Amino acid sequence: MEKIKNVSLNSMMEKLPMTRQRYMVLIMVVFVMIFEGYDTMIMPYVMPKLEHLWHLSPLQLGSLASYGAIGLLIGSLFLGPVADRFGRRPIMIFGLVWFSVFTGLTILSNSYTSFAILRILAGIGMGGVMPIAASLAAEYAPPHRRGFYVSSVYAGLIVGWVLSGVLAILVVPSFGWRSMFSIGLLPILYAIVLARWLPESLQILIKRGDIQKARQVLQRLGYAEYSNSVENLRLEAIEDNNSLAQVSLLFKGNMALTTVLLWFTTFFTLLFMYGYASWLPTLMVKAGHGLVRSYSYGLVVSIAQVAGNLILGELMDRFGAKKITIYYFVFLIISIVLFGMGSSNVYIYFLGVLVGLFTAVQAGINTILAKIYPTNVRASGIGLNAGIGRLGSIFGPIVVGWLGGFSLNLEGYMLSFAVMAILAMLALIPTRVHDYSSIPSQAGYVPKSESV
Repeated sequence: MEKIKNVSLNSMMEKLPMTRQRYMVLIMVVFVMIFEGYDTMIMPYVMPKLEHLWHLSPLQLGSLASYGAIGLLIGSLFLGPVADRFGRRPIMIFGLVWFSVFTGLTILSNSYTSFAILRILAGIGMGGVMPIAASLAAEYAPPHRRGFYVSSVYAGLIVGWVLSGVLAILVVPSFGWRSMFSIGLLPILYAIVLARWLPESLQILIKRGDIQKARQVLQRLGYAEYSNSVENLRLEAIEDNNSLAQVSLLFKGNMALTTVLLWFTTFFTLLFMYGYASWLPTLMVKAGHGLVRSYSYGLVVSIAQVAGNLILGELMDRFGAKKITIYYFVFLIISIVLFGMGSSNVYIYFLGVLVGLFTAVQAGINTILAKIYPTNVRASGIGLNAGIGRLGSIFGPIVVGWLGGFSLNLEGYMLSFAVMAILAMLALIPTRVHDYSSIPSQAGYVPKSESV
C-alpha cells in the first residue's frame, strides 16, 4: 500500500467520509454533556423547596445556586490544561465520575453549609468535562461542519437541562428534592462505556509521537487503510512547532485582545444565562404562577434552546460564526425585553420559546473558540474562557438575589437580563475571528478576520 507522505491530519480528516464509528465518538460526547447538563440545572428546581426548608433569604438562595459554579470555575481552569497535556479521554472519564459521585452524595446534606461544599466539589468535575467535550467534537467533526457539531454537543448540555425539568415535574412533588440528586449518580455507569469505546485525540497522540495508538484509533474509526501511514501525517505548523498546553499561544500577537474580549463575552453571557435559568421558576412563582407551571416555563425555554443550538450551528457553517452569533444576541435581547411585558400564558410561553432559541449564543462563542485555537491549547483555551466566564455564572444568581431587594416586577428583572446580554454582545463585536490553521507558526497570529 502506498504511503501517505507529509499529509496534514486536518486535511485528511476533512476529506475522509464520516464513518459510523466517527459519528459514535460525537454521540458519546453528546451524552456526557447531557449528564452534565442535568447536574448543572438541578438547582432551579430545588431552590423553591430549599428556600422554605432552611428559611433562606433571596441573597442566600442566590448564593446557594452559585456554589456549583465555583467548582465549575476551578475545574475549567485546571482540568482543561491537564487534558491538553496528559490526554482528553482519561480526564473526561475522571470528570464524569467525579461530578456524579458528589452530586449523589448531596442527598446526605442536611444544612446550608454541607450542601454548598458538595455542590462546589461536584462542579469541579463538571468544569473539566465541558472544554474537553468541545475539543473532541471540534477534532472529530469535519472541519467545514465544525460549527454544527460543536453546537450539537452544547445542545446535549441543554437536553440535560430539559431532562432535569422533566424529572423535576415527575419526582420532586412526590419524592422530594433529594430524589433529583439520587438520579445524578447514574452517569457513573456511563463511564464504563467511555472507558471501552471513547478514543483519545488523534492530534495529541501524533504530537506525542505515540504512533501505535494513533494507528489503533484510525482503525477503530473505520479508516484501516490509512492506519499504516499515520507516521507520515503532520499537524499544522503552529501545532507542530509548539508544545502541548502552551498557554502563551492564547496571547500570541493579535490573539491577546481577542482572547480577553471573549472572556468578557462569556462572562456577561453566563451572568445572564445562570441568573435567568436559576431564578426563572422562583420568579414565576412570585409572579403568581404555580410551582409545577413555573417548572414548565423553564422546560419550554430549555427545549427551545436545543433547537436554537442546532439551527445556530447550521447557520454558522454557512455564514460565519461571529456574524450569526451577533445576530442571535440582537434577537435574544429583544426577546428578553418582550418576555417581561406580558402576563398571559400563551404570551409567556411564546416569548419563552424565543428566549430559549436565542440563548444558544453560548454555543456560538464556544464554536468561535474551537475555531481559533490550535489543538495544543484548545481545551486550555476553552477551559480558561469557561473559567473566567464562570465568574458570571457564580455572580448571576447572586446578582438576581440582590436585585430582589429592590422589589422589582418581572419586567424589571427582564430588563436587567437584557443589559447583561447587551454587554456580552458589545464585547464580542471587536474580536477578530479566524482559523488558526492559516496562522504562521513563528510570526505570531496575523489572521484574516471573518467579515461581519
